[in-house]
Amino acid sequence: MIDSVLDSTSSICIEEIEQRLTKQFGSKVSILKTPKSDAINIILIHEDEYYRDKVDPHDKVYKDCAVQHITIETVSHLMDMTNDRDKESGWKSVLDCIMQEVLIKEDIKSKHISMVNWAEYNYTDPVIFGICHKDDDNNNHFHFMTVYPNGDFSIVEKENTLFEQDEYQDCIDIFGKEDVIGIVKLGNDINVIHNTNLRTIPEINILKERLQNGDNKVRNKTSIDVLFPAVTDIKSFDTNKNSLHYFSGIIGAGMKRDISTAANIRMVDTYRHSKLFFNDLLRLMAVTFVRNGQLTIMPFPFKYLLEGIQS
Repeated sequence: MIDSVLDSTSSICIEEIEQRLTKQFGSKVSILKTPKSDAINIILIHEDEYYRDKVDPHDKVYKDCAVQHITIETVSHLMDMTNDRDKESGWKSVLDCIMQEVLIKEDIKSKHISMVNWAEYNYTDPVIFGICHKDDDNNNHFHFMTVYPNGDFSIVEKENTLFEQDEYQDCIDIFGKEDVIGIVKLGNDINVIHNTNLRTIPEINILKERLQNGDNKVRNKTSIDVLFPAVTDIKSFDTNKNSLHYFSGIIGAGMKRDISTAANIRMVDTYRHSKLFFNDLLRLMAVTFVRNGQLTIMPFPFKYLLEGIQS
């Protein structure tokens, strides 16, 4: 833990975080002045607004350290909670999120996926994930993450060039379409992920009929399975042999009883004569460490790729 606030209350907040980390994870916590390269580092800072006319520590890049921030405003809010159940739940959620984020950053530093056992996915070839990232001047940057069968990975940036052809150039050309949000390359095959304006909806007719008949018990597990299959779990449906649609909703089994949003439907198609293999990648969204307890909406290596770009 590093205290970069250093005011009259920050030491109290640091002590509270230390106790909570030890209780929740059994962690050994040291209070230091600077991050360590061989440790997981959590730095206490203020929220963005505080740094409006000051140097913002959010923007600092730590090349050789895994660092995650927690704001003193968040800690103070949790400490001020009077409902013990809400306080415990709040602390668990915040610290789970922090640890997940910083462990991903630790993986970025070591260039190896440790959050899951990648070898158990049984990919015999490297899998390449690609995105187009725009900088502050709206210039395109093309980044690719290659994950090897043992879970090691590399991240590179490639330029769009007319005079050099390599395995990335076809992938770069694909990003000429505005709705493309990512590509995945497995062997010689490329699958392209597109955004759409489509959303899932619940079983409206069945829901209407049950409500009209006076049955308003729609929040139990059985009713959710019948009425809301379009917003639970990860599902896909084939359009043809070269394309499919998929969505990632909320976890069905043991889920919370409130459903706040519909799921965004995305479309995947093949590039040129490639085979459609994306159904095999849906399992890469059945993880909860990217969105803090929720299923991820893209295969999780895209999260690593985005973190790698920013590190």
